[in-house]
Amino acid sequence: MLFADDLQVYFSFLPHYLEIGVHRLNTDIATVVVWATSNGLSLNVRKTKAIILASDPYYHQLNLQRDALNSVKLPYSAKVQCLGLWIQTSLDWSRQVGSASGRVYGVLRVLRRLRRLLSRQNRKELIETLVFPHLDYACAAYDDLFDYQNLQLHRALNACVRFVVGSISRREHVTPYRIGLGWVSVIRGADTSRLPSRTPALLRVPPRTR
Repeated sequence: MLFADDLQVYFSFLPHYLEIGVHRLNTDIATVVVWATSNGLSLNVRKTKAIILASDPYYHQLNLQRDALNSVKLPYSAKVQCLGLWIQTSLDWSRQVGSASGRVYGVLRVLRRLRRLLSRQNRKELIETLVFPHLDYACAAYDDLFDYQNLQLHRALNACVRFVVGSISRREHVTPYRIGLGWVSVIRGADTSRLPSRTPALLRVPPRTR
């Protein structure tokens, strides 16, 4: 897969075909190197990463052999970032969830300084514009989350609701206020077909007819 100057090579194989898989990837890498060299380009070894995706039981049984780039052995990474999405070896999405929730709280820290200057509608629109993209980005890719990961995202959204409403006690349920704002849950796997409805209305205005 090629995106701008970012090339990614994927290959699937059964665990007992690991040696064949690594050999095939090395062959593909060598082909890319030849093509790049013939076109006056060079590959950045320091930015090149390799990762094996497998369940934990399979992964720990593998006799890992490194891929090579220009005779340089590439270490296997525990996690890589693909177009903003963090992918881990066992497809555990804790790094991605942590990144998304961290960005949410980062935006909230900035907005809280301006809270007194903003109307409720302004606060709602700012959350939808600046926060929701972090919660919704690639949400279809990491739908199967553990309960604690869903809770992490849920609490981040609740913090946004409290920022907008501003008068919710600690013991009070936030859900009615979230529904009142027209926002759906961020719980992955609950009803992903409803996730796009959290998109700001300005992106869903139907085209005018003449």
